[in-house]
Formats: sequence, structure tokens, C-alpha cells
Amino acid sequence: MTFKDSSSDFKIIDIALIEPDPQHPRQNIDEGNLKGLANSIQKMGVIHPLLVRPAKADGRYTIVVGERRRQAAILAGEKMVPVVIRACSPEETLEVQVFENRQRNFFSVKIFRRVHRDGNLSLSG
Repeated sequence: MTFKDSSSDFKIIDIALIEPDPQHPRQNIDEGNLKGLANSIQKMGVIHPLLVRPAKADGRYTIVVGERRRQAAILAGEKMVPVVIRACSPEETLEVQVFENRQRNFFSVKIFRRVHRDGNLSLSG
């Protein structure tokens, strides 16, 4: 089953149950932008759900997409956040992260080397 065909589950969960993905290609988040997002979250809450996958530990999750929102929500003092839970492999996780972030200017040579090394993913289309 491919990522787009996998089932998903929407929940509101404790943000403490969500772990960052140490392999996420976007490692640097601008502090000023993070504070601005945290201010918005304090006023409006988290508008777009985070995409997570089940972690190895029972009842915990690993972030797939939305690390900046997760950090900003913590900064804003949020305890509960909306998530979409999808079971996906590490390869699918990386592919989703690459495509999710490819429109942004956060890529480095290191990321492109990793994409090539770990799966030679196509960045076209």
C-alpha cells in the first residue's frame, strides 16, 4: 500500500506524546518566525493538524509534517493539538517530508545528498 492509499485517523492528542523526527530534512527553524507562529497559535489555536506516525513506544507518535507548528504550539503553551495519524515507513516519511518542504527555501546540499543516498527520490512533478 502506498502512502496516498493508507488510512488516516484524526485525533486531538496531548502534545507531549509527539516526538520530533531526528531524521527530518528541515533541521533549522527561524526563531523569529517560530515566535510569530506561537503568537498566532495562542490566539487561534493550531489550525492545521500535524501529520504523525505511530512511534516505537506504545501510544507515542513521531512527527512527519508540522515540526514548526509543534514547536510553536509548545512555545504557546498548548497542551492538546490536532493530528492526522498515518502509518508509514521511514522511506515514505522522508518522501513526504521532502515533497512537503520542497517549495520552501530550507534545503541544503546535505538534504539532497541524503535523498539521493536513501532512495534517489524524484523531485520532479
